[in-house]
Amino acid sequence: MAVDTTIYFLRHGITDSNKKGIWQLSLDEGLSPEGAEQARKVSVAIEGLRPDVVVSSPMKRALITAQIVSEEVGIGSIVTIPELAERKGGVIEGMTSQQIYDKFGISIHTILDVSIDRLSGVEPVDAFSQRVMSAVRKIEEKYRGKRILVVTHGGVIRAFYTFFVSNNSDRRVFRNCSILGVKREAGTWAAFYFLDTEYQQ
Repeated sequence: MAVDTTIYFLRHGITDSNKKGIWQLSLDEGLSPEGAEQARKVSVAIEGLRPDVVVSSPMKRALITAQIVSEEVGIGSIVTIPELAERKGGVIEGMTSQQIYDKFGISIHTILDVSIDRLSGVEPVDAFSQRVMSAVRKIEEKYRGKRILVVTHGGVIRAFYTFFVSNNSDRRVFRNCSILGVKREAGTWAAFYFLDTEYQQ
């Protein structure tokens, strides 16, 4: 009998750029004080999910969130996986949506917007989504049958949910420190848990 694998995706706490509406993408920024407090507060919910292991993007905002949660929940070590990093944004990194429109004439609505694929240094959506799936496969192979907390980015969670989760009919917004729970069942990933953050500033 196949053993189900459960993954809880946690988006990192809020950053100063998040608050300003700046597209960070692969810019490596840490948490704001509010973001650190979000991570402490969401740890209460995570403790109830009883994760066996914590896996994180190596980027500062995710790793700091993972460190706070791990300390609060009592899980000693964190495994980092490079493929869990946010989508690379090339020339638009550090810009607001208005600045992107003013410079390139592109209205960007989500981090999976294919309209920016043609811009210099931008990671195409197809390549990004396959990278995300590669990370999930690594996690599943290493921790099959366990409950895994994956601390990562909004784009990573959105890509996995959009392209690889079977029951993704709704348009979820993954705000800072929200949680998405998925299970691998009968060869497909299905969402079964969602906690929208109560801690958005």
